[in-house]
Amino acid sequence: MSPKWSSCKGLAAIPGTTGFDVGELLDGTSNAAFAYRVVAKRKGFEDRSLDCCAAAEQDSCLFPELREKELREHEEKQERMVHATPVGSEE
Repeated sequence: MSPKWSSCKGLAAIPGTTGFDVGELLDGTSNAAFAYRVVAKRKGFEDRSLDCCAAAEQDSCLFPELREKELREHEEKQERMVHATPVGSEE
């Protein structure tokens, strides 16, 4: 899943009985629009896999740890901005 707003803190699919619900990570409340992709195994071919391409290695939908890294870097950047000394206020 990919949120369409930068203010979203990431998304998670929560399994239900007939589908899934989408919730925002880190107690987020952005109500962001999102895109999603369904990936499934074809019945009778469950043991087969497709070859991986180089572009897939950068896909945070396939490798959620990439999204987690992006979120940590964003939070660190925000923290640095909060603690930065405003221009013209040097002592």
